[in-house]
Amino acid sequence: MPAPPPPVLTRSQSLKARLTSDATILALVADRIYPEVALPPAGEVTLTYEFDVSFEYDLSGQQAVSMVDLHSWSRDYEVAEQLQAAIYASLQGFKGVMGGAGGITVVDLHIERQTDKKVALTADTIVFDAYSSYKMTYQLP
Repeated sequence: MPAPPPPVLTRSQSLKARLTSDATILALVADRIYPEVALPPAGEVTLTYEFDVSFEYDLSGQQAVSMVDLHSWSRDYEVAEQLQAAIYASLQGFKGVMGGAGGITVVDLHIERQTDKKVALTADTIVFDAYSSYKMTYQLP
């Protein structure tokens, strides 16, 4: 089988493309999927993600390993947990080209940890942050 063409999307673009192609995730967040976040969103359900700035290479130098954190923000705890469940269903165990044509080739993707917390933005505004960390191994171009 021929090797896939080199990716034209970054790992961030590939992940966002994968997440936005999932109907369950889109039903919960629409287009509110963003890399990183400075302040927790106080309004609508939002998904944010952030890759670690550091990553490892395997011994062959052909693959990289990186952690990515995915945060599900909502004023409703159950909705934040529903979004995390949808992310898990979409990402856990994924192997192949992520994000469609031009995406990165993922060798392994699995959850490392999952938790949640309540974030008080003001005395009257609370949001829930259900988040998970995934370990992603992918081929280098």
